[in-house]
Amino acid sequence: MSSPLYELSDVRFAYPGRTAPALVVDHLELAPGRVHLLVGPNGAGKTTLLHLLGLLRRPGVGRIVIDGLDPWANGRRTTALTLRRGIALVSHDAYLFRGSVAANLAYGLKVRGVPRRRREGEIARALELVALPEFNRRRVDTLSAGEAQRVALARALVCQPRVLLLDEAGANLDRASQAVFERIIKEVSDQGLTVVLATHQADLAARFPDNTIQLAEGRLRGRPARPAIQPRS
Repeated sequence: MSSPLYELSDVRFAYPGRTAPALVVDHLELAPGRVHLLVGPNGAGKTTLLHLLGLLRRPGVGRIVIDGLDPWANGRRTTALTLRRGIALVSHDAYLFRGSVAANLAYGLKVRGVPRRRREGEIARALELVALPEFNRRRVDTLSAGEAQRVALARALVCQPRVLLLDEAGANLDRASQAVFERIIKEVSDQGLTVVLATHQADLAARFPDNTIQLAEGRLRGRPARPAIQPRS
């Protein structure tokens, strides 16, 4: 049995100026290389949990461990910053930069110091993965909503993260684009990427049966107190 990638214990998070917690997680484990669904209505705490998993926010109380490491051990942020580089977040809006598709994908690679020649190969690989192989020179303002969302996904994948967090990322797509989006998620998960997909679409649970986490009013629902999610055999 492999160790969990994420382990959350006694986590409480409240937004500034509010006393009531927006999220309460007594215990949660996420196994590596799986698709984990966060299912719940708007306001259930899905985005808050994704931000905690992405180390964009720090819990006020409790502990988050990633691959055996405490991101904020001894009050330092260096571990959190290092771990964050292996985590990508895609929201329901594509938030693409102006210009070409290639320029959007190149940004994260430039920040990481990837040489130009290698960047071109990585961009081509990511666009192939999202079934947009000839789109590197396309301007983002000519893309359909489905194409823009797939480019946003490619921009996240081009840096080869360990964890992909999706915040309602496929919620506004038409049926054809949704099918492509789900195929991509399954494919990258089969390659070992850990995916956490937040959605209000309960029917997705039937298509991603690995692990479904129900959230309501900031709390986990329908789960044992200390779940042990088994890794794929």
